[in-house]
Amino acid sequence: MKRITLKIILLLILVFMISTIIPRFIIRLTGEFPQRDLIVSDVFFIGVVVSVGLALSLFSFLMNHLIVKRIKALHAATEKVTQGHFDVHVQDHGSDEISRLTAHFNVMTKELKSNEYLNKSFVRNVSHEFKSPIAAIKGYADLLAQEDFTKEEVIDYATIISDTAKRLGTLSYNMLQISKLDSGDIVQSDTTFNLAEQIRKTIQFMQLQWEGKHHELVLALDEIRIESNQELLDQALKNLFENAVKFTPEYGKIE
Repeated sequence: MKRITLKIILLLILVFMISTIIPRFIIRLTGEFPQRDLIVSDVFFIGVVVSVGLALSLFSFLMNHLIVKRIKALHAATEKVTQGHFDVHVQDHGSDEISRLTAHFNVMTKELKSNEYLNKSFVRNVSHEFKSPIAAIKGYADLLAQEDFTKEEVIDYATIISDTAKRLGTLSYNMLQISKLDSGDIVQSDTTFNLAEQIRKTIQFMQLQWEGKHHELVLALDEIRIESNQELLDQALKNLFENAVKFTPEYGKIE
């Protein structure tokens, strides 16, 4: 609190100077009066009252501007935060302790707002990512129940259903990883896998969607292995291919 204390001391010195200068000025103006008569005169009394009043008014104004007004702004902003409004930003251009407190407050509200966004984004992501696997399981299960397939086809579709069910089991973990990405945290990449195979699995996973719109698929995949977070990349590929199917017209081509 060194800077605030220094400001208060300077204000007190200023008040002292004003309260002593005005009476001295009055004494100089009324130099013809005997000193004893001047001190007991109404003029001197009025001068002292005026000087003290001016000094206190100036002190109150500067204290309000330098300290009280800024603390009130922080108090009002804090009340808004307690009501759930995290987009509050307090302006302060000083360089003292209150300025640093204000800067820390602004950082806090920014982090709270970011956390609020992440929570809402997390809920949206969970809802979106659960929707596709559940739809795939239902679609393939209904397909197996309504039509006759060869044993190999049944095994293929059953495998897709099983793999999709496993994905649902790890989806909560994936969503947590996505929230870390959104918040800027580093997600460890420690899995080596075949990228082309991952893309083929994604396309197979969404077979009902692109076949339903009679899309033509043109694939030119190099068999390369990469090191990355396979689960997060799986979600990214699904989102990309889902958008490709969604925005490609019927009988269109996806390359």
